[in-house]
Amino acid sequence: MGTAIAYQLSKGDATVTIYEKDDAPAGASVRNFGLVWISGRRGGEELRLALHSRENWKDVAGNVPEISLRESGSLTLLSSQSELNVAEEAIESDPANQRDLHLLTTDEVYDKYQLRLAKGVIAALECGLDAMVDPRKAVGAVLQYLTDRPNVDVRLSTQVTSIIDRSITTARGDREEFDVIIVTTGAAGVELISPYALPDDIGVSTTTLVMTSSYHTEQVISPAIADGDSLRYYPFFQPFAAKHLGEQDHLPKSHGAQLLARQLGDGTLIMGDSHYYDDPTRFKIDIEIASYFRDRLDGLLEAEIPRIEKVWLGTYARATDPIRPYVAHPVADGVLYVTGAGGMGMTISWAIADEVVSWINARP
Repeated sequence: MGTAIAYQLSKGDATVTIYEKDDAPAGASVRNFGLVWISGRRGGEELRLALHSRENWKDVAGNVPEISLRESGSLTLLSSQSELNVAEEAIESDPANQRDLHLLTTDEVYDKYQLRLAKGVIAALECGLDAMVDPRKAVGAVLQYLTDRPNVDVRLSTQVTSIIDRSITTARGDREEFDVIIVTTGAAGVELISPYALPDDIGVSTTTLVMTSSYHTEQVISPAIADGDSLRYYPFFQPFAAKHLGEQDHLPKSHGAQLLARQLGDGTLIMGDSHYYDDPTRFKIDIEIASYFRDRLDGLLEAEIPRIEKVWLGTYARATDPIRPYVAHPVADGVLYVTGAGGMGMTISWAIADEVVSWINARP
């Protein structure tokens, strides 16, 4: 989110300084799928931000091709008539087809994507607008691009220890004043703005996810893949899922799990994810749920699904207000705290960046 804001500011006359405590992007910035996910977005503000951000990603890709933007859509694989009913009602409820949703038969999936679906899969819900970037490289590539901009100063391995009266102090004791300070600390918390009073109802909590990656496969899986449980998770589908779907199986339910999968350019697969809410001390990874993702994908595709190579946790700050997908709170004159995009970080951060720039430009 901070990198997106800096990028958008750099296109104008502003002089921008980026403080990054690590020597490269870390945390939620790289521990994600790299999905620009339109299909399941809640109607209204959430969908508006997602569509806006997707257009911005295309602009960024023109300057930074290393982000590896892939506009190859997604397939939600449907394994029952109940899941098919959810997909059909979702399409009917989106008459303008803002999400570019279509039902495909198994034969149509093969004709378009050269993917054979397992026998239990009866159809696929396609979203033509879902896209992907490389989560391991995207933010770092944008930072490298900004490093070469004459009006941007990127300071890696620089820990900010305090923000007071629009001045920043680092762990080295350096102090510098700015006209505007944007604080985007994500799940790292609010320590930097502790001198300022935040409202009790700021509306931010945390989510911890388990994700996995596989060994290389020669099988080409160009779209992102989701399973029927994703219909329970994404807000656009939830009303229809509540109507048609029965009880979720015990293992994924106990971990708040759905299957999402996408292939990176090197042939590895990223698979996940589970959701543990408001547990910032969580550090253990349950091998059972990590193995579940690979087995679930293997049961949906007639394809070579390699064994798991890596498993990791990612922790995200998420806004709790379903109407407003992120938090932008002015904690003092010229100091804006921006957080809460949660699992939508890759999807909506570039739209958030434009709104932050508008806030800066509107200041007297």
